[in-house]
This record gives sequence, C-alpha cells and structure tokens, in this order.
Amino acid sequence: MNQDKTKLFKMKHKFLFLIISLLTLKLSNAQVKGCTDKQANNYNSSATENDGSCTYNKTNYTTKIICSKLSDTLIESSGLIYYNNLFWTINDSDNPPVLYAFDSLKGHIVKQVFIKNRNNNDWEDLSQDENYIYIGDFGNNNGSRKDLQVLKIKKSELKTNSVQDTIEAESIRFALSDQTDFNPGSQNHNYDLEAMCVLNDSIHLFSKNWADKKSRHYICSTDTGYYSLSPIETLETNGLVTGACVSSNGSITLCGYNNSNGASFLYLMWDYKNNQYLSGNRRRIDLGTVISTGQNEAVCLKGNTVYMSNEKQIPNAQLQRIETQQWLSIKTNDKSNFVSYCKDHVLYIETTMGEVTLKITDSTGKMVYSNLNFKGEIKLDVSQWASGIYTLELGNGNTQKIIIE
Repeated sequence: MNQDKTKLFKMKHKFLFLIISLLTLKLSNAQVKGCTDKQANNYNSSATENDGSCTYNKTNYTTKIICSKLSDTLIESSGLIYYNNLFWTINDSDNPPVLYAFDSLKGHIVKQVFIKNRNNNDWEDLSQDENYIYIGDFGNNNGSRKDLQVLKIKKSELKTNSVQDTIEAESIRFALSDQTDFNPGSQNHNYDLEAMCVLNDSIHLFSKNWADKKSRHYICSTDTGYYSLSPIETLETNGLVTGACVSSNGSITLCGYNNSNGASFLYLMWDYKNNQYLSGNRRRIDLGTVISTGQNEAVCLKGNTVYMSNEKQIPNAQLQRIETQQWLSIKTNDKSNFVSYCKDHVLYIETTMGEVTLKITDSTGKMVYSNLNFKGEIKLDVSQWASGIYTLELGNGNTQKIIIE
C-alpha cells in the first residue's frame, strides 16, 4: 500500500513538473508588446508585437505645389482620386452633381461626368476600388442631416473617349447611431462628415468633430442599402478631418486643419490590426497653416506619393504633393523588404535581400552615395547633406524617396 502511494506521488510530481515546464516555455515564447517603430521616441527593441503605443517628435513638412491654380470651376475641390492616369475631383454643396477630371500641371478640366439621378447635397470626398468610384454625399455642417449617403458609379460605364459623360449612381444610405440630437447648431457639434476611404470591401468613414477636434471611425458596407453605423474608435487628431485615402499596403492618410489656429496637417495610420487604427502607429505631420496650404480638403495616392487639394480661401485651389513614405516604416511586399528612414541626421536603410547595389541621388540626379555590396542594415551620417528629396535605389530597381531636413 505504501509503495502504491509512493508511485502515485511520483507520478503527480512528474505531471506537475511537466505542466510547469510547459507554462514556462509558453511564457518564454510569449509576444512582447510595445512600440516596434524605430523612428519613434519610445521604440522597444525587445518588442515583437506592436501595441499602438508609439510616440513621435513634432514633424513639420512643406508641401510641394504641383499646380498653383486649378480651374475656377474647381475652387471648392473637396475630394480627390487618381484614376485612369488622371486626377478627379468634386465640388461640395451648392454645386452641380459633376465629377471632374483635370490636368495636374495646368489645372484645366479635361472631362466632366454628370450624375443625372442625384443631387449634390453636400459632396465631401471621393474614393475608389477596382470596380467603382464612390462619392461621399454626407457633409453635415449644421448637424441636422438625416439623408447621409455614399454614391457609387461603375467605372465600366465611364466613356474614356469623350470629354463629357452622363451616368447614373447607386446609393448607400446610412445613419450614425450615436447621434440623437439633430439641432446642435452650425459648426458646434461632433457629427459632421467629410472623409472616407474604401478598404477590404468596406467604406471607412471619419467624422469631422467641430466641438472636440477629434474624429470617430465608422465602417460601412459597399453594398447598396441602408445601414445604422456605430463608432469603432475615436482618434485624437487635434483638428478637423476633411479627407482620407488608403494605400495598397493598407496605410491610411487623413488630412485636415484646426479652425482655432489654422494649423494644416496629415494624420498617418499604419501597422494596425483588424481595422482598429488605435492598435497601430499614428503620426501627425504638420504642414504649416491654411495661409500657405489653403483649407486642405482632400488627399489621394498616386503610387506611393500623397497628393492634396484645397478649397480657394487665401491661396487659390491648388494641387500639392507630400512624400509620406519616409515616415511609415512599412516593409515592401517584394523580396527586397526595403525600409528607409531618417532620424536625428542619421539615415537608416535596411533590406533582407542578399548583397545588392545601393545608390542614393539628390533631386538633380547627382549621386551622393553608392555601395556595391550593401547587405542587411546601414547607417549614414547625413548631417552635412543639403536639405531636399533624395532617391534611394536598390539594384533590383526598387526605389524609395526620403527627405533630409
């Protein structure tokens, strides 16, 4: 009997030891949460899972003006996309229901698409996916609208060989479930809407909060119908969000301004999980004031470059360019996994590719650095380099632009 108890005790002891060993192994392999962006102030080299805690130094940027004056018809440019090798825009309320394509250098209108079955109640943003162009008819300065909608038109129905076209639009109607007061007064509430982008078969909407200068994130289906939307999260934008766009890798760019001090800005979001932008990195880029940039109303992407348009206020309605790739720390999907950024006058370049040629040229095309056997990671002191835009090119043709300030 005593021998049986001894055997049972030993078995229990071995089982307990096994459980403890497994738990220890699991803990040792557990993800370490923290800031995984090397550009951030609080980068944690031990972190293996980004937890959205990254913070950044104040970042200022001067936009590049591509077109200093858009057509007088486009003085209220309020949405922007790049499609079929053209920039397209819309005007906001009290304007005809027309989609315009324009020459990005001279600002001349080259095509007009009239939406014959819809009015321009208050068109505020444009977005697109493979098959449709989406028009956000949801501007709500007074906070009293109950007819919020996104119009969708088929790209296949646009006539590419004509300067004028007429088309019908479908409607995606929705309401904000958290709004109960529809008499708050002009520009004194948190239920205006001016920004959207389309990602993974969903429309992502961003509120323009006049009262608290934040922005709530909603998600809506791209299918026609009626939807009641609840906010997913609230973003601390410190300004009025007026436009949105999304890149092929899922990074989100918002634009806006602060009506209290005139500050113009971009708000970048990336490396998030499950459409929860607060789970990833968020970085604000200050663009000066609306005196120089205008009241920025819309952003879009052409390749990896962000373009922005504005309403005519102090400056004319313009088309401006911003190189945002340098701040995003996103590895490309190709085999080079090419990442570059500049921090404290040190240029960091990484690749997981084998040995490859690295060339860096300035804005005039002059080569300022080359390495025939670049591999892994390199750090370059650029404190003596002239301020400007530089192009980094790997031997496989992969290029990135970066700004040295």
